[in-house]
Amino acid sequence: MYAAGIDAAADYYEVGYGMMLAQEAFQSLMVIMMAWVPTILLDTIGLLETLQ
Repeated sequence: MYAAGIDAAADYYEVGYGMMLAQEAFQSLMVIMMAWVPTILLDTIGLLETLQ
């Protein structure tokens, strides 16, 4: 019974850790996107102005 409890706790911890890593990865991706979008917009505007 005790060992089963430890197994369950370990599984729960692994899942929680995986979710935390996924959340961190998602947050860094969002930060990267936030940083990239203005650059892409500015490049696009600059390109359009060059074409005119």
